[in-house]
Amino acid sequence: MRNIVMIFLAGIAVTGAFVLLIGPGGIGFMALAPLLIGAALTADRNTLTIVKPELKGYKVLNNTTIYKGSMVACNAAGWLVPATATAALHVVGVADEQVVSPSTDAAGTKKCRVRSGAFFDFNGVTLTQAMLGTIMYITDDNTFTAVAGTSTKCGILVEFISATRGIIYMAPGGAVPIA
Repeated sequence: MRNIVMIFLAGIAVTGAFVLLIGPGGIGFMALAPLLIGAALTADRNTLTIVKPELKGYKVLNNTTIYKGSMVACNAAGWLVPATATAALHVVGVADEQVVSPSTDAAGTKKCRVRSGAFFDFNGVTLTQAMLGTIMYITDDNTFTAVAGTSTKCGILVEFISATRGIIYMAPGGAVPIA
């Protein structure tokens, strides 16, 4: 269970109360401004943003090598494999470690830590600025595209870097919103 302690500091500022947040992830400080419910902003405010990637272990298919930093997916049987342009896969995130599961292992003998709920920089295919906010699809474990074809969804393009590179957001567990 996570313990979070909230300490309200003594003063009230013009814009609201100050709060110190102390938890397992560190210490945070924010101003709550303004303390009115349903009021539209009439000035700038500090908005608390929490980004904490999910880290989960998945069982790996035998006779499979997963490289750290690669996009990974679960196949129809639920085993983790490198992401490929195959409709039967469900992308779950990015491998946090390299795992080699030899053919002599039974499927699921090895596990791989996978990150999701974060932003990831990958190679892209024919990307444009106009594609921001749209669903992207797997080309291979290191590349995505805006063309669905027979591929599976991998995330939302949130930053266009170049025609061959972009940053995608992969929701926790790899879930992609319906377009």
